[in-house]
Amino acid sequence: MNFPAAKETENPHYLELSETPVRFEAVNQKTNVFFDDSNKDVFAVRSGGVMGVVVKNAKEDVSPMDFRMEDHGSVLSIKFSLDHKILAVQRGNNSVEFMNFQNNTLETEYSQTCKKNSNILGFVWSYVNEVAFITDHGVELYMVIPDKRTLKQLKTTSATVQWFVWCALNGIALLASAHGSHLLPVIIKPGTISKLSKVETEPGRMALERDVTLATLYGVPAVLILRHQSGPTNAEVQVHTLSGAGQAPVKSHILKLGQAGRFAVNVVDDIILVHHQASRSTLLFDTALPGESDGNVKYHTPIAPARSLRPARLVIHGLMQPEIHICELCILFTECNNYLVLRKKVLALYFFFVFIKKKFVLFHFTILEKEKMIPVNFFGPDILSCPKVKRRGRLIKSAQFDTSSHSMNNTFSKLRYMIGLKNFVYSLLNISLTIQTFRFPNWVVFQPNIIIDAKLGCLWHIKLCLPELCSLITDLGVCTQVALNRTNGKGILLNLLLEIINRDKMPLDKIQEAFNHINNVYREWYEAELQSNIGSPPNAPTFLKNSKLPRVLINQDDIFNEIFQKLDIEKDLQKTEWLLVAYITSLSENNVPVQHNLNELLVTTLARQKKFTALQQLVQYGVISDSKPIACLLLSLGNLHPAASQMALDMLTRIGAFDEIQEILLSEGQILTALKIADNTANPRKFLSIAESSNDSNLFHSVLVHLRNNPHFTAAFQKDERLMNFVQQYSLIFNNE
Repeated sequence: MNFPAAKETENPHYLELSETPVRFEAVNQKTNVFFDDSNKDVFAVRSGGVMGVVVKNAKEDVSPMDFRMEDHGSVLSIKFSLDHKILAVQRGNNSVEFMNFQNNTLETEYSQTCKKNSNILGFVWSYVNEVAFITDHGVELYMVIPDKRTLKQLKTTSATVQWFVWCALNGIALLASAHGSHLLPVIIKPGTISKLSKVETEPGRMALERDVTLATLYGVPAVLILRHQSGPTNAEVQVHTLSGAGQAPVKSHILKLGQAGRFAVNVVDDIILVHHQASRSTLLFDTALPGESDGNVKYHTPIAPARSLRPARLVIHGLMQPEIHICELCILFTECNNYLVLRKKVLALYFFFVFIKKKFVLFHFTILEKEKMIPVNFFGPDILSCPKVKRRGRLIKSAQFDTSSHSMNNTFSKLRYMIGLKNFVYSLLNISLTIQTFRFPNWVVFQPNIIIDAKLGCLWHIKLCLPELCSLITDLGVCTQVALNRTNGKGILLNLLLEIINRDKMPLDKIQEAFNHINNVYREWYEAELQSNIGSPPNAPTFLKNSKLPRVLINQDDIFNEIFQKLDIEKDLQKTEWLLVAYITSLSENNVPVQHNLNELLVTTLARQKKFTALQQLVQYGVISDSKPIACLLLSLGNLHPAASQMALDMLTRIGAFDEIQEILLSEGQILTALKIADNTANPRKFLSIAESSNDSNLFHSVLVHLRNNPHFTAAFQKDERLMNFVQQYSLIFNNE
């Protein structure tokens, strides 16, 4: 049965969850779920591992693992080594157990205790065979020797620690003490532990673990701290960057949230996502954009209006055989009269719930019979019930509870219980459940872009919908900068520019600004490319000569093919002229040579409008670059405007193309002028042949005398018999006269 697609809201969503989440066993009385943010593994541990452990990776192409462990107590933390050959399990506060893992089986375990009087707050795999214990007294680094089933201590460092945050990508642990008012970054590299300077925070200002995030922004490690200032809408995120090894963290950015409450942070393609729980929306920030500055810190506002995530769709299949599939269930959240309406659609039953004042109310119950909606019952505002339904002689017992005495979290939990995540559905029906909602209250975020719902048993990746985001950014200059810093921004930015250019009222100033941003990136790459070619030997490999490409590089060919070639030039020559002048001016300001195809298009566009005065000025002031092809094009326009030929000659003179000038003068019959600029390597026969064919004896006389009196051509007259023929012809003409 096909469900109707959810209606897209008027306001587009620029964030969405991955279409196919990673599914794992949900949390229940016997199953605990753990997440390893180094390997991005999800562990579903049943009964302490005795009933089995299922490991699934955040990447769909990684095969899951299934094994069993002996019961030595409850599991506090469980993680694989980076090569998935050693399993580490923490069951107590003083030691960690290790087990070699081969062929989905665990070998005899061995353990390592921390220092005396220390408690292990957590552990991280910093290298393939190196593990770091984060204790309340500091960091202990060990090397795991799996063959000998033992560990060797490599390094220790002392520090008071109450909690910590780990960034596997950069190998940085942020150690917090004094209730989060002291934050100490520690870099853990193979065999070493290095302390950095403390993060500069306001004296005595505490921070909670949930409010601190370690991330990477444009390749630079950063510490993001959520701060609640005085006032209802003055929350902000302070960004401290670690520019280089050994350098102190510097507060370089402040993100103004303009809201208060609880927040969570993700990073997608170097855009900071700040999720706001109360408004169920997400704010986007880009630290690469310019902002107000006090000389040290830049202040940023959201780059687009806050939006919720696009509703996610999840299919849950029942446990019965397909042939007894008897109904399907669909949950849809939509907004209706400022309330959240929950709609359950069953093949024969319809339930409508309205979310009012944190209460779920069964508002209407109907039966669908021959495409007619027949009202059956109505329930009061304090009761949420499931009526008795008899199906094939089996009775589904009713479940009801008072929502007024439960929190919203419990309501969601019991609602999911009622609609089929438990015995109500799985034991009786084969149900395909589609959930389309925004954000459940039990979501947990992990870096950089992972969301996990342990109760539902799903792991999603947050994806950025760049076209929708660009449609919400009203400033084209800001939109261009945002797109240039995104991985897949090239095609989207070119399409956006073309769409704006095709509008009736084209914002030329904003398009000029967009061209400047594009060519700033182009210039940096162009200069780096020239430098690498100059500094590399001629026989160097290509990969050594090529400079690193930026995320989005839009060169002149891209603009010509994707913008100008798709314009109706014949229809609107004036618009094409403006765009060409704006783009070529931007290239000139960035000291990037303009390609011939753009100059040629500008010349022909001006010629079609018969704007030869403007053409002459653009050539004179260097907007149109000097080149031989452009000079030839100007020559071809000589029959339309007399000055075009002279512009071509002046251009050839500036670039030193004297051979081409001679050819032009000779073709126009200006033999003496061409002879004056001829160098010593000129061919005398060419000049004499043209002079002879002119039937002008005086001209022939002048050319021959000039060449014979030139000492550089004396030898040529003596060796070349064909030149002597011209001398004999000269004697014949003037003897007769």
